[in-house]
Amino acid sequence: MASTAVARGVTPVVIEQAAVPLERVLGAEMGQFCADLQRANGVELHTGQAVSSVRTTADGVVVRTDGGLEVTGDAVVIAVGAQPNTDVARASGISVSNGVLVDEHCRTSIEGVYAAGDVANHRHPLYDRWLRVEHFDNANKQAMAAAKNILGGAVVYDDPHWFWSDQFGLNLQHCGDAHGWDRLVVRGSVAESDFIAFYLAGGVLRAAFTAERGGDVYAAKELIARQAAPDPRRLADEDVDLMDLMDELPEAAEAAPSGGN
Repeated sequence: MASTAVARGVTPVVIEQAAVPLERVLGAEMGQFCADLQRANGVELHTGQAVSSVRTTADGVVVRTDGGLEVTGDAVVIAVGAQPNTDVARASGISVSNGVLVDEHCRTSIEGVYAAGDVANHRHPLYDRWLRVEHFDNANKQAMAAAKNILGGAVVYDDPHWFWSDQFGLNLQHCGDAHGWDRLVVRGSVAESDFIAFYLAGGVLRAAFTAERGGDVYAAKELIARQAAPDPRRLADEDVDLMDLMDELPEAAEAAPSGGN
């Protein structure tokens, strides 16, 4: 929204509760990159501020934070996420928790009933935890896996997940799930907004975030899907083709294709 406003000649003010934008997804370092990107493009960004009140006046909208900041604007956009509508599922006796609970085959707790998309809280086999993902790429792929299983298949939905955003003239992409990561490896230049950052947990590649390197995302997704544990030095080395890293995987890892694709 801020990028769109800037493109229309409007000066936006962004109030962010976390220390940096997208901190929960990207961590502090990549979140700082997003903060710097906004500020470099004319966004007035305030972090570490929780909104305490919003009121309408004759002159516009006034937003106050718990830190004492007061901002007056012509309009306000409140980005608070979505609440999954599980009323029908709950009334039907289907297990729900932050969405409709489904296993790796998109099956709910009642035989013959499947769920997919934003409402499905999926037990992801790659990450061994529940994930409810709100973007259309997931909805498309998960729905295809559910449909195949409804028709008698045994498809495991293990897509690493992927989303993107075009902001301030840059293409940003993210794939995987960085939950629990303990090491960040960067290939390219963050300062020049041309890089891919890899998130590893216990040496295993779990997620990647890119700026202007969408071509690297396919290789990153494949490595994540195969639960690869590449040498961090080779991940960071621009002279190493990421596709070559797949040829170096042990046979067991190579034999683990992504069933969600």
